[in-house]
Amino acid sequence: VIITNQSSSRNIAAVLACFCYAFAIGSKESGFLFPLIALFVLLAITPASNNISPFKNLYVKTFKILRDYFMLWCGLLITGIVCLCIRYLSTGAVYVQNISGAYYEDILTKWIPLHALALSFQDVFMPFRTVSALHPFEEIDFSSTLGQLKAGFAGAFVLASVWLAVRKDLCSAWMFLTGLIPLALVLHLIPISTAGNIIHDRFLTLPLAFFICSVVIFPWEQVADLVKIRLKLVSYLLVGLIGCWCLVAAVTSYSISRLWSSDLSLWNWAFHQHPESAIARYNYLYSLLTQQRYDLFFLEIEKYRKSHGGLEVADQLLYANGLISSGDKEGMNYMEGVFYALPKFHEMADGKQKINNFPLSSLQLGGAYVTYAYGAMMFNGDAKTANKYNKIAEWYIDESQNAGLMYQKIAIYYAEGNFAKADELLVDQSERVIPDRTKYLNSINQTLSKFCEVKGGMDEICNQLKLRKLIGN
Repeated sequence: VIITNQSSSRNIAAVLACFCYAFAIGSKESGFLFPLIALFVLLAITPASNNISPFKNLYVKTFKILRDYFMLWCGLLITGIVCLCIRYLSTGAVYVQNISGAYYEDILTKWIPLHALALSFQDVFMPFRTVSALHPFEEIDFSSTLGQLKAGFAGAFVLASVWLAVRKDLCSAWMFLTGLIPLALVLHLIPISTAGNIIHDRFLTLPLAFFICSVVIFPWEQVADLVKIRLKLVSYLLVGLIGCWCLVAAVTSYSISRLWSSDLSLWNWAFHQHPESAIARYNYLYSLLTQQRYDLFFLEIEKYRKSHGGLEVADQLLYANGLISSGDKEGMNYMEGVFYALPKFHEMADGKQKINNFPLSSLQLGGAYVTYAYGAMMFNGDAKTANKYNKIAEWYIDESQNAGLMYQKIAIYYAEGNFAKADELLVDQSERVIPDRTKYLNSINQTLSKFCEVKGGMDEICNQLKLRKLIGN
């Protein structure tokens, strides 16, 4: 709609584009790149002027695009400024990551952006050996000859594309450069949190669309004439290459698809691919816990403790979780020791800001308090202490992720004898869209059953719970 030649529709298109732009930014900050992407696409499809130099041609085309779509650019500029102001007011900064000279000194001396670009190109064109849930930084040898050759080739390829776009006004080169715009966000040109990965496959989704357009509209017939090969032979070669690529892609996809069938199989695969990756280890251990594979969980914990002389903080929280979940009361003491060493962000006036720079996420910290609350119910029959730690966990865990916490709160209210409040909260939670709700409902029964085992059969609240059929006789 935006690139229509009907000038009467352009103002309507500009308004629609601004609405879409605002929604895109609200969904993902990369939406801010839309104006630059739109400019490059328009540069690709705008015909070149005759008998002028390449740089003057670029200037003329850019000026024409800005003039012809003046309302669009003004609308996008205003929308972008408004969204930046809203972001600043909500987060206290336009960009939340710290930018320093030391950061750029590190990435430039190691050629990190070019290494990330080379790995991204490999993921696009030959991804079969690199298919993985993770691409950890620590596994990249930035000083190796092969790695530097790949990085140099990636840089040369980009420079060649710039030359073809500006000098030859090649449409496919402009489309390729358009694909690099969203990819540039994750090439570490700016500080970005990528969970210890040099690249993330999911950030290739939008660039892939433009790369495919670039390949499709590339003037293959001109290449055939240049190298004196018949176009028909080039067509056969391309069909053969694409056919082989698709066959290998199908085999690769089939062989790894089963690994994505569950969290445990996925992170088991990732952990054994990248045994030194902290995120792979944590998610693998957490998956073992959720599947109640305590034998493998404690085996991996012990192996890591022996090989590294101790556990990381995140692993300590998981270890305490495993002890409590498996019925070992020692887990309560262990968890208390970890809590003693952790900052009490929930007691700080600026805790929400400080927690952003902490190695553990809010969800990890909140989950530890939820586990301790469960242990207070299961081992001590102490609903009051459980309620205290459940409230602390509520401070850490975002509302979109607090289903387990809220169903635990329901169980605590029942254990305290506050049946009206528990029933009310249960109705509220039933109106939420929650996957696997049965699991959370069963957790209420399991928590209350453990609670009443500790309290004994003569407890009045437990008798009421039996009458309500919340626990068995």
